[in-house]
Amino acid sequence: MPAGELGSCGVRINDKPGMACHSQLQRAAQAGPEGSRVITVEPMGNMPAIRHLIVDVDAVHWKKIQRVTPWLINKESAPARGPDRSPAAALRAQPVRQRLPAAQGRSSEHNQELADTLNARTFALAQQTDGELMLNICSTCHGRRSSASSASTPTSPTASRSAASLQSEGLSYQPALTNKNFLWLLVEEIGLPAVQAKVVRPLAGLRAGPFYGCYVVRPMDQLRIDDDHPRHRYLHWVIEAPGGTVVDSAGVYSAAAFRSSR
Repeated sequence: MPAGELGSCGVRINDKPGMACHSQLQRAAQAGPEGSRVITVEPMGNMPAIRHLIVDVDAVHWKKIQRVTPWLINKESAPARGPDRSPAAALRAQPVRQRLPAAQGRSSEHNQELADTLNARTFALAQQTDGELMLNICSTCHGRRSSASSASTPTSPTASRSAASLQSEGLSYQPALTNKNFLWLLVEEIGLPAVQAKVVRPLAGLRAGPFYGCYVVRPMDQLRIDDDHPRHRYLHWVIEAPGGTVVDSAGVYSAAAFRSSR
């Protein structure tokens, strides 16, 4: 797995899965065999080890990815990536199979104007439904789309050029879309009492460590997190609503961390 890719530093530390980039030596030593302060680092056990901590990602992960092909297949040759790739050309190179918003906020383009245009197209497609709500279950997608939504306002320096590129597909986007994370909808609109009423098998005895990621809690002013909307605590509440017990940690709002039930 390429260095710098989220999850590429996953290893087993003293027989427990974790992120090497997020692990502190002092804590790892304290969690080792009693009194020894020994830290044992091993490759993850879900992929074959090639050498030392290097695992064969192709043997498992990429074969599964290729089997489901979670990407668009172009009928024409795509233009080269890079700063010279125009938004209009990129839109033509990425045909939409269904008139539905893409599943992920676009962020990996080197050309920021292109990234903003691709996200604006997703917003435009969403407005062809009820035109009011963009719902995200992924914190990264939510953060990227929040930033892209700001870039689509009339005062943005790229807004007019993005709009011109969308016109080539007969699309237009009016910045009136509400970008919400599923957690927000669950707490603020459905309500935790309604969630509790649906519980068939309470989670009593389950200890769970919430992990929000960074994009769904920062920047707080842009995401409108305040005393009336403590959205940085909603996952805690959702765990507790069906009877679970929250186990807090220093990595609850980290950009990269491994969180699991304990």
